[in-house]
Amino acid sequence: MPMPAQKRLSGMLREPRAHRMVGSVWFDQTLGRLVYHVGDPRYPLISSAAGGDSKTEIDPTQKKAQTSGRSPANIQVSTFSDELAVLTAGRTKIVGVSGQDRSAISLAGYAGKAFWFSKSSGEFVSSRFYYREYPE
Repeated sequence: MPMPAQKRLSGMLREPRAHRMVGSVWFDQTLGRLVYHVGDPRYPLISSAAGGDSKTEIDPTQKKAQTSGRSPANIQVSTFSDELAVLTAGRTKIVGVSGQDRSAISLAGYAGKAFWFSKSSGEFVSSRFYYREYPE
């Protein structure tokens, strides 16, 4: 899914207030609550066994997520991967793989595909932002 044109700025090298990645979790004054920076209820995980389990999550920060859905929607600028996709006119394969959802998604950006390890299911998972169903 391409990144909206209005979000293509100069990338993640800008100040945190420009790209909104001020931390893994922050207090959103508009919403009046903590926000997990890759949490997004619109894009659920594509593996049914991959939902968050606060007892088995790899990273305590993930426990702050209010939803098991994930996407780069809170990243307000283009990432390195997004710029690479533009530079190569979409001819490059971009995949972010990590033990943490936020690392994989930040690496993949809008233009790539992201996979991260779910300790609760013991497999690599993704979200519907990147795929309709789990790839074979």
